[in-house]
Amino acid sequence: MNPEKAIVDAVDVKAERFQNNLCNDTGINVIAEHKADDKYIEVSAASIIAKAKRDAQIKKYNDAKKNAQDSVNKTKKDVQNSVNATKKSYTDSVNKAKKDADARNAATKKKIETKKKLWKQLISE
Repeated sequence: MNPEKAIVDAVDVKAERFQNNLCNDTGINVIAEHKADDKYIEVSAASIIAKAKRDAQIKKYNDAKKNAQDSVNKTKKDVQNSVNATKKSYTDSVNKAKKDADARNAATKKKIETKKKLWKQLISE
């Protein structure tokens, strides 16, 4: 595309300076004015198209951000579930070990009591 002329909305407080800079940078005849979108239908149309494109890009960005956040939240939930499962497994193992130890201690105590009774019987005879 090789336009002969461009009409733009000046984004510099000094429209003429903006116009001169664009002319020098592009080599195109530029008309730069404040509120050009109110004065020129072409600039107004371009503003509408630019806004629609910008809105579409923002929507894509927001959708991508939401998807990324959903992914992070799912990962956090998965990690928390894994931590909870590990804690439960550890607690279950500790409780089983305690129960087994208590059972062994009870059996040992019973054996000791039985031996004491037998010794008492042997001594009393």
